[in-house]
Amino acid sequence: MSAGNLLTTLFNAGVAVSIIATVLSLGMSFTLAQVLAPLRRIVPVILMVVVNCVLIPAAAWGLFTVFGIKAAYVTGPRSRRSAPQGRRDSRRPSSPSARTWH
Repeated sequence: MSAGNLLTTLFNAGVAVSIIATVLSLGMSFTLAQVLAPLRRIVPVILMVVVNCVLIPAAAWGLFTVFGIKAAYVTGPRSRRSAPQGRRDSRRPSSPSARTWH
C-alpha cells in the first residue's frame, strides 16, 4: 500500500467517523417525541414525499426531453434527481453517464 492510498484510507475513515459522531450527537440531543412530532403533520409529509419522488424526477425528465439528451446520458442524473440527498460530487463521478454530465 502506497502512502497516497494509506492517507486516502485514513481520510475516508476520519470522514466516516465524523459523520457518525455528528448523527449520533444530533440523535442524542432530541427526545423521541421531538423527532416524531413533525411526522404527525401528515399533509406536509405527504407533499414532500410527492415532491421528492414524483415532481422533481418528472421535471428532470422533462428537461432531458426538451434538450434532447440521449437516454444513455440520462440514467445517472435522473436517478440523482429522484434522491432527496442527490447532489453529484464533481470530483468523483459515480457512474459512466455522470462523467459526461456537466
